[in-house]
Amino acid sequence: MGEGTLRVSVSEASIAGLPVWVDGLVNAGNPHLGLGSGVSGAIARACGGLRFQKLVREALEDEFGEPLTDQDCLSTSAGDFPGARWVLHVAAVDYKFPDPRTGRASSAARVRACFGAVLEEVSYLRREHRLDSFDLATPLLGAGHGGLRVEESAEAIVGALERCSSTDSLTSLRFCCPEPAVAAATRGFLRARGWLG
Repeated sequence: MGEGTLRVSVSEASIAGLPVWVDGLVNAGNPHLGLGSGVSGAIARACGGLRFQKLVREALEDEFGEPLTDQDCLSTSAGDFPGARWVLHVAAVDYKFPDPRTGRASSAARVRACFGAVLEEVSYLRREHRLDSFDLATPLLGAGHGGLRVEESAEAIVGALERCSSTDSLTSLRFCCPEPAVAAATRGFLRARGWLG
């Protein structure tokens, strides 16, 4: 997949408060998909709170039967959230087993692997549901509680995009950055890498 086939943008909005409809939201979760705080908590509240947490836990048990690795992506409905059809859950952070090289809950390698799994799941959903397009919104995976800087997270996500050879994956990707300074830094990085005009 190349830059010419994908529309990339940055929104100064919470992923659970986007003003536009998207096919999927990326949840920056942990291996057990406990939806407590940060991005996961915001998504859980928007999608139905405890009912959504129950739906996610049951889907995790049914599909994987064990915690997610950084190579896994679990897609569920978006519950009560009217702004998306699916939530794509990845284990972007792991507090029990931090990255051995950095000691942080996330790493660039982990984010790259997680986003690669997201792209594979998007390809599956497009084929399975015969979709002509797929619009995705993502937070900066691994940033915040994960310990990555904005540029580290954005670079890891872009790295996964640049490695993706699928022709039936994303139509548009929206980075959700609720803080203006984070949104500006993300735009600057993406512009420098040629993903924004």
